[in-house]
Amino acid sequence: MDDAKVFNDKLREWEDDYNYHRPHGGLDGQTPHERLRQKTPDLGVTDQRQLHTIFEDLDGTRT
Repeated sequence: MDDAKVFNDKLREWEDDYNYHRPHGGLDGQTPHERLRQKTPDLGVTDQRQLHTIFEDLDGTRT
């Protein structure tokens, strides 16, 4: 297996845990995803990654 693929797989795993599963003290125990859902209107999006991608597109962090 390619080292870059292993790295990218582990990075995605960490990102998923950090954004969708790990509570953050600075967010009063919410995950970033929970806070995002709380602060944004319902976009009719059912998939966590889909919502994440939409907001990356909106703020220009994803091309």
